[in-house]
Amino acid sequence: MVDEGFAERLKILAKKLGLKQHNIYKDMGTSSARVSNVFNSVNNPSYEFLQSFLSAYPIVNANWLLTGEGEMLLYDVEVRESDERKWSTPDLRKRIDRVEAFLKGKFDDFE
Repeated sequence: MVDEGFAERLKILAKKLGLKQHNIYKDMGTSSARVSNVFNSVNNPSYEFLQSFLSAYPIVNANWLLTGEGEMLLYDVEVRESDERKWSTPDLRKRIDRVEAFLKGKFDDFE
């Protein structure tokens, strides 16, 4: 039987930390399917999954993640979005274009 409570706590935690599934599997060094299966209550997390997750996110209270008891995080943090999650693709493209235009104006051989 799959523990749906774990998946719900994982989703709550991801939202609190501003994480998407792709951030998590990259940080854990695992496959997207492995993380997706746990997120969607297809599989219970394995010991290796838990170990990898807690290594990637040491601020997380393992007891809370497993049981829902206690505080979610071991200590408070100010969560800031990374540039990757904060900027939209068009905004990022505009910024890159401006930098390229500036560099082309400064250096004749800039390609």
